[in-house]
Amino acid sequence: MDLNNPRKRDKWDVTQDLTKSPLWHQGANAPAVWRCPADRTTGLSTEGRRVPRVRSYSINPPVGGPSERTCGGVPRLDFTGFNVYYKLGDMLNPGPSQIFVFLDERVETLGEGVFYLSMNGSPDKPGVTTFYDYPACSHSGAGSFSFADGHIEGKKWLDPRTTPARITPAGSGYPPEVRSPNNPDIRWIQDRCTRRLP
Repeated sequence: MDLNNPRKRDKWDVTQDLTKSPLWHQGANAPAVWRCPADRTTGLSTEGRRVPRVRSYSINPPVGGPSERTCGGVPRLDFTGFNVYYKLGDMLNPGPSQIFVFLDERVETLGEGVFYLSMNGSPDKPGVTTFYDYPACSHSGAGSFSFADGHIEGKKWLDPRTTPARITPAGSGYPPEVRSPNNPDIRWIQDRCTRRLP
């Protein structure tokens, strides 16, 4: 079941958003590139037909620079004091093999294309880690990440708070801030998102 406003055309019609993306014109113009092969979720077309969703992946917010707008009613994520990567040459701390560009996001929080990740607690205060969006867990309790050097990694989640049975879907105060102190999975994602400026 699609919990993320299934009647919106951008959930099932590739021409709504994906063909307008700068990445579409950079060689990612094959619709299958945007969707995990294991994603079986659907949207409801305006004709009332169940059709495959067009996207499973979201981008790491500091890659390409954080958005200057609000999205889903949540203020722009603050990466003050952290590296923001506008090009591959900026990825020096850490290198491209340690910075993810895209991740497979859980359908209930998949929305605007950016994975909302709070850097609260990084690197030395894990007691304040927080979820907004959730990574996918559809690969036997694991999610997939594509890194700036081109390699792909699967991550098996360790903390059950990362894989709750139910998440409030978009439109219900989305994305909610869910405190998850000392969650090693959030720390793993943060460590591969960006690093503090020296």
